Amino acid sequence: SRAAPRGTARSLALQRAALKTRIEAGPDVGIVHDRERWAKDWSSFLALFKDSSSGRILGWTITREATPATASTSRQTERRHGHVIRGYMGLKDADASETTFQALVELVVAAIQADPTLGGTAEADSGPPQVRVVEPRMFGDVLCHYCEITFEGREIADWA
Repeated sequence: SRAAPRGTARSLALQRAALKTRIEAGPDVGIVHDRERWAKDWSSFLALFKDSSSGRILGWTITREATPATASTSRQTERRHGHVIRGYMGLKDADASETTFQALVELVVAAIQADPTLGGTAEADSGPPQVRVVEPRMFGDVLCHYCEITFEGREIADWA
């Protein structure tokens, strides 16, 4: 039987932190959470995403959807962390907010695509980021733009 994997520089937590840093570096992206956020009531949930500079709902969460793994050699396992980045922005048709949100989605995609190794926390053949969903959704009584961006961060884990 195999031993437990040794710690590597390419872990889920490091990839998630790197994604957060890349997204936060963009202008006017709002609040970025390095995990899913939940609350018992909608007003508390929405407060987690209320951007103080703009006063609007504008934020992002990062989570893992799945991590398929395969043995790449007798001493290593290849793991592919399936990250999901969810974006939320208050919808205001009179301000053409869809155009702004679509531009933010592209900004986040470009930030990830510019460094698919996430600062060395993922293998060079990771990614590319994919825009899976962009649509309006109701959150409580607030109509918002919503998106899901996926990114597969590849890791090779050594076995002791």
